[in-house]
Amino acid sequence: MESDNQKHSNGHAAFLSIGWVSALISLFVPFIGILSIIFGILDIVKSKSKTAGIVLLVFAIIFLYLGLTGFGYGFTSSYGS
Repeated sequence: MESDNQKHSNGHAAFLSIGWVSALISLFVPFIGILSIIFGILDIVKSKSKTAGIVLLVFAIIFLYLGLTGFGYGFTSSYGS
């Protein structure tokens, strides 16, 4: 049987992992960035140490902004020419 602390740690790692992966994907598919923002907020609310969730939230917003301004388009357009 897992203790409450181990379950909390597994949930914390899952929120952060899914959040960072979706943040990176949001550079190319911006609407996925909404997931990373949601997971960042969930990590802040459910975690005792809030620093990792805040960092994820800040980077998720930056990556979402970059994705919306065409960051991924620069990579895909250079391969076509």
